[in-house]
Amino acid sequence: MKILVVCMGNICRSPTAEAVLRTRAENKGLLIEVESAGTIDYHHGEKPDSRSAAAAKSRGYSFGRKKARGVTQEDFYYFDQILAADKQNLADLQGICPSEYQYKLALFLQGAGLETEEIPDPYYGGEQGFEHVLDLIESGSDKILAQL
Repeated sequence: MKILVVCMGNICRSPTAEAVLRTRAENKGLLIEVESAGTIDYHHGEKPDSRSAAAAKSRGYSFGRKKARGVTQEDFYYFDQILAADKQNLADLQGICPSEYQYKLALFLQGAGLETEEIPDPYYGGEQGFEHVLDLIESGSDKILAQL
């Protein structure tokens, strides 16, 4: 199983989801490949946001050597699932994804049984926003892994 998680810039939500999903899969002994990307390539080559990294580290997750990148056409072919952080990211993906791969697209939190299906962007908020994003991503990751 190969999963790509996508947000807008690939510096906050999607690298966090990549780290959480990968770590939780490893802890369950599941062999899945997880990567992340952004719908825009504005932050290409940058490290994840330091606030995201600090929040993740406090819960035992690591971003490793992650560098931001944009979604490529090859991603639609390569990955089995492409999970968007929010509805705008999903719409952006639907707009560039070839029709034969549209079935791979969904929201990361879709079907997780939470009060929302969207992971809010914490970039312009305070540290509590990054903690809330982690809470949502942990719940969503558990649901995704339970379905594998």
